[in-house]
Amino acid sequence: MEQSDILRRKKQQYIDLLEQISRTCQQLDTGIKNLDNISGQTVQAYSIDGQSADHNYLVNTANQARQIHNHLAYSVMPAIEQQINILGEQIADAIVKESLARS
Repeated sequence: MEQSDILRRKKQQYIDLLEQISRTCQQLDTGIKNLDNISGQTVQAYSIDGQSADHNYLVNTANQARQIHNHLAYSVMPAIEQQINILGEQIADAIVKESLARS
């Protein structure tokens, strides 16, 4: 198997991973919106001395989900995209080397 084929497979694995992380971010975003909506309704539904234990729990859960979402979207995904670009360059170099070796 040629080096370019190995690099193409590796690049495809990163592309697949990036798509999975993107879907996870979309699902987290939907979950966060739902949590925000529900936490707003619990404050309106009942509170003791202006506080709602359920509301605080839901807000904290939504904030944790936001942190995970932001880490994936702003740290993990860009690093994977950079690796995909590097692999693209390595594939081009490998193709040149392979064609030079054949001639």
